[in-house]
Amino acid sequence: LLEENDSVIIATGSTIMAFAEKIVPKGTLNVVTPSLKVSMLLSAVGNVNIIQLGGVVHKKSLSVRGTSPLISMEEFSCSKLFIGAGINEEYGVTNSNLEEAQLNREMMKAASKTIVLVDSSKFSRKGFGRICPLSQIHTVVTDGGIHASTVRMLEEQGVEVIIAE
Repeated sequence: LLEENDSVIIATGSTIMAFAEKIVPKGTLNVVTPSLKVSMLLSAVGNVNIIQLGGVVHKKSLSVRGTSPLISMEEFSCSKLFIGAGINEEYGVTNSNLEEAQLNREMMKAASKTIVLVDSSKFSRKGFGRICPLSQIHTVVTDGGIHASTVRMLEEQGVEVIIAE
């Protein structure tokens, strides 16, 4: 999903880290992220420019939160946003933290396309922080454990579903 000389936003979380570990840039890749873990990981990868968002550090996830990263998001224009989240048919895309959900919404404004990376076990889950309705995301990347009915539901909402093996 990464293109040559792309500029992307990469959020936080364990699924996002698994994604970041697989990144091999085509040309130069510009990455904006609130995740210190993603920044540290990608700092060892050639041809990756990292823009670390500032703010209050959440110790468990090693990511920044609060109003500081929200203000700086207005400065960026990226092709894609990669977030990890839960997906619920009724509530849409959610996570467990309200501040992180708010930051994800702001990051969505700075990206042309929102891609949700989600383990099939996180479908039908409803987190505390609502990010957005399903109609506001473009693509879901998940594993083969997704139910066919969930794929149909997402496609009916206009969401592309990619099953990664």
